[in-house]
Amino acid sequence: MSNDGEYVRRLFDEEAASWSERYERGRPLSGRPTRFLNALLTLKQPPATILDLGCGTGNLARAFAMRGYEVFGADVAKAMLKRAHELSPKGKISWIPLRVGWTKLPFKESQFDVIVASSVFEYLDDSEMTLQECCRTLRTGGVVLCTVPNPHHPIRYAEALAAFCLDKLNQETFSRYPARLRRYFDYVRASRNRYPLARWESFAAQAHMHTVPVPDSGRGMLTPLVLLAFRKTC
Repeated sequence: MSNDGEYVRRLFDEEAASWSERYERGRPLSGRPTRFLNALLTLKQPPATILDLGCGTGNLARAFAMRGYEVFGADVAKAMLKRAHELSPKGKISWIPLRVGWTKLPFKESQFDVIVASSVFEYLDDSEMTLQECCRTLRTGGVVLCTVPNPHHPIRYAEALAAFCLDKLNQETFSRYPARLRRYFDYVRASRNRYPLARWESFAAQAHMHTVPVPDSGRGMLTPLVLLAFRKTC
């Protein structure tokens, strides 16, 4: 999260004003709250305490709060958190700013039952450290529920090609591209952790967590994102 963390923060702050619209019916993220909720309800019924790590504009956090969970939302993107405040009922969710480059979450040990990370780990400089911090702040038996890019989906091969081309571009050439294409290249540059699923599971095991099954995981299917769950064992 160090040097690249500031780049990621700027990238998402620039999207904050319209980010929540992506969750509207028919838009790219419309099914994400239901997918997470279905998995969450099989792992930990309310009452329970949830950290939405990388909460963005708070769409998932609001869905969890409506089901009776106590919810904390944390993000490095200040504009995203500001928008989350504006869209959320006052007092229902605790919003926590994170500094760029953090190495320790501002929470006590064993504070949460579940930590949700929706398309977060792909942007991090140190996914292993982040999983270890998640484990520290989880209660025994608590779960990390996260989505990661499916490395076998065709779009990932297209993104790898885009990343290769991006490395060959100079800034002057890049600035001539249409704004929409430049935003796509910004995403490709920022979203760089495209590991095999076994590697994510290895990171979790090193943090003293083991993989548990969840519904609609997308594992073994050509879905863009795979839903993974890791349970703290000790």
